[in-house]
Amino acid sequence: MVTESAAVATPEERVIDQVRKEMAQPNALKIERLIWRPGEGKPRAQAAIIRSGANKYLIRSSSEDEANAIADAIHSGRLLDGVSITCIYDPFKDRDTEVVLVVEGNERDVSRAVVKSAINFVCAVVSPALGRDPVFSDARRFALTGRPHRCARLVTFAIGESNVSEEVRAARLSLCRSGFHTMIFAESNGCPSVIINLYGQPFATVRLVCSPINRQLIGGQIFACLFDYKAGAHQLLSSLDGSFYRVFE
Repeated sequence: MVTESAAVATPEERVIDQVRKEMAQPNALKIERLIWRPGEGKPRAQAAIIRSGANKYLIRSSSEDEANAIADAIHSGRLLDGVSITCIYDPFKDRDTEVVLVVEGNERDVSRAVVKSAINFVCAVVSPALGRDPVFSDARRFALTGRPHRCARLVTFAIGESNVSEEVRAARLSLCRSGFHTMIFAESNGCPSVIINLYGQPFATVRLVCSPINRQLIGGQIFACLFDYKAGAHQLLSSLDGSFYRVFE
């Protein structure tokens, strides 16, 4: 991806810069914890660090061990090592359709997060039982541990690709909607996959199996969810009632 620095710092850049400064002085931070233990059959909460104010942070996780690991990383002062922020904001363009910041880091770690989001989406729109299906065992293990490494290839990022045909680009864009993030779960040629689009633009495609399987998991159905990131609302679509086709045709 080719990016260029902005002449004027954006609000997002200023927040990131402030977080960097605060994280460099971990002893000055006030850190609280929220351990979210889901009920049986529910997916684990995505671990997160939430900033609520100057030097105030909340660690959200599904276990004490996970929270301890995050706290140790914060107190080491090296939490943001290896992560860089590149601004691609153009003040003369419509910000509603622009990705303001690109976070550059370890691609495998990003892939893990994307695969975990895809599995969580399957649990939410179909069922937790399907998310636990043995065919997804490699993808689940990769999301949780980073192993096996070959599963990093399950994720194909649309950002920065230069060797994609115009037909593929057009097909990806046809599944996007301006003003929305979209996630779509479908299966084709034995490969159940989740398509993720952010801010109305293609982001990534996640194959949830390392090799094609010989059975259908959702009977040829298509599930989609549109997330209105301004209103904080979402709409679930299904091909069974034709809502998917009405939105994306």
